[in-house]
Amino acid sequence: MALHKVAALSHLPPGAALRVTVEAREIGLFNFKGEILAIKNLCPHMGDQLHKGQVTDAGRVVCPGHAWHFDLKTGACTSGQTDARVRTYPVVIQDNDIYIEV
Repeated sequence: MALHKVAALSHLPPGAALRVTVEAREIGLFNFKGEILAIKNLCPHMGDQLHKGQVTDAGRVVCPGHAWHFDLKTGACTSGQTDARVRTYPVVIQDNDIYIEV
Protein backbone atom coordinates (compact mmCIF):
# COMPACT_ATOMS: atom_id res chain seq x y z
CA MET A 1 0.00 0.00 0.00
CA ALA A 2 1.11 3.54 -0.68
CA LEU A 3 0.17 7.02 0.47
CA HIS A 4 -1.40 9.33 -2.11
CA LYS A 5 -1.78 13.07 -1.65
CA VAL A 6 -5.41 13.91 -2.46
CA ALA A 7 -6.10 17.43 -1.17
CA ALA A 8 -4.92 20.31 0.95
CA LEU A 9 -6.48 20.28 4.40
CA SER A 10 -7.76 23.82 3.73
CA HIS A 11 -9.98 22.45 0.91
CA LEU A 12 -11.95 20.30 3.36
CA PRO A 13 -13.31 22.44 6.23
CA PRO A 14 -15.44 20.82 8.97
CA GLY A 15 -18.70 19.52 7.55
CA ALA A 16 -17.41 19.37 3.97
CA ALA A 17 -17.01 16.39 1.66
CA LEU A 18 -15.00 15.85 -1.52
CA ARG A 19 -14.80 13.20 -4.22
CA VAL A 20 -11.26 12.15 -5.11
CA THR A 21 -9.89 9.46 -7.40
CA VAL A 22 -6.87 7.35 -6.44
CA GLU A 23 -5.65 4.53 -8.69
CA ALA A 24 -9.05 4.40 -10.46
CA ARG A 25 -10.88 4.21 -7.10
CA GLU A 26 -13.56 6.80 -6.38
CA ILE A 27 -13.22 7.82 -2.74
CA GLY A 28 -15.41 10.09 -0.60
CA LEU A 29 -13.41 12.29 1.74
CA PHE A 30 -15.23 13.77 4.73
CA ASN A 31 -14.33 16.23 7.49
CA PHE A 32 -16.48 15.04 10.36
CA LYS A 33 -16.01 17.35 13.35
CA GLY A 34 -12.35 17.89 12.48
CA GLU A 35 -11.57 14.23 11.75
CA ILE A 36 -10.78 13.39 8.12
CA LEU A 37 -12.34 10.10 7.01
CA ALA A 38 -12.25 8.30 3.65
CA ILE A 39 -14.67 5.69 2.30
CA LYS A 40 -15.48 4.14 -1.06
CA ASN A 41 -17.64 6.79 -2.65
CA LEU A 42 -20.15 4.49 -4.35
CA CYS A 43 -23.14 3.07 -2.51
CA PRO A 44 -23.30 -0.72 -2.98
CA HIS A 45 -27.07 -0.51 -3.45
CA MET A 46 -27.36 1.57 -6.62
CA GLY A 47 -23.96 3.25 -7.07
CA ASP A 48 -24.92 6.73 -5.87
CA GLN A 49 -22.07 9.06 -4.89
CA LEU A 50 -21.87 9.13 -1.11
CA HIS A 51 -19.93 12.41 -0.90
CA LYS A 52 -23.15 14.12 -2.01
CA GLY A 53 -25.07 12.72 0.99
CA GLN A 54 -25.97 14.37 4.28
CA VAL A 55 -23.70 13.55 7.23
CA THR A 56 -25.54 12.92 10.50
CA ASP A 57 -24.44 13.97 13.99
CA ALA A 58 -23.68 10.28 14.63
CA GLY A 59 -20.99 10.22 11.93
CA ARG A 60 -22.99 8.49 9.25
CA VAL A 61 -23.44 9.55 5.64
CA VAL A 62 -26.93 9.16 4.20
CA CYS A 63 -26.87 7.96 0.60
CA PRO A 64 -28.62 10.58 -1.55
CA GLY A 65 -30.26 7.88 -3.69
CA HIS A 66 -32.20 5.68 -1.28
CA ALA A 67 -31.22 6.91 2.21
CA TRP A 68 -29.05 4.00 3.30
CA HIS A 69 -26.75 5.11 6.16
CA PHE A 70 -23.02 4.26 6.25
CA ASP A 71 -20.75 4.73 9.25
CA LEU A 72 -17.84 6.94 8.16
CA LYS A 73 -15.36 5.19 10.47
CA THR A 74 -16.25 1.53 9.81
CA GLY A 75 -18.05 1.59 6.46
CA ALA A 76 -20.88 -0.49 7.95
CA CYS A 77 -24.41 0.04 6.66
CA THR A 78 -26.63 0.97 9.60
CA SER A 79 -29.93 1.14 7.68
CA GLY A 80 -31.10 -0.42 4.46
CA GLN A 81 -29.33 -3.74 3.88
CA THR A 82 -27.38 -3.90 7.13
CA ASP A 83 -24.95 -6.57 5.95
CA ALA A 84 -23.73 -4.18 3.22
CA ARG A 85 -20.66 -2.02 3.74
CA VAL A 86 -18.28 0.29 1.94
CA ARG A 87 -14.52 0.12 2.15
CA THR A 88 -12.72 2.59 4.40
CA TYR A 89 -9.25 3.97 3.75
CA PRO A 90 -6.58 5.10 6.23
CA VAL A 91 -5.97 8.86 6.21
CA VAL A 92 -2.75 10.65 7.11
CA ILE A 93 -2.39 14.41 7.58
CA GLN A 94 1.11 15.70 6.82
CA ASP A 95 2.20 19.31 6.38
CA ASN A 96 -1.46 20.43 6.02
CA ASP A 97 -2.07 17.96 3.21
CA ILE A 98 -4.40 14.96 3.19
CA TYR A 99 -3.05 11.57 2.13
CA ILE A 100 -4.98 8.35 1.66
CA GLU A 101 -3.38 4.94 1.93
CA VAL A 102 -4.41 2.69 -0.96
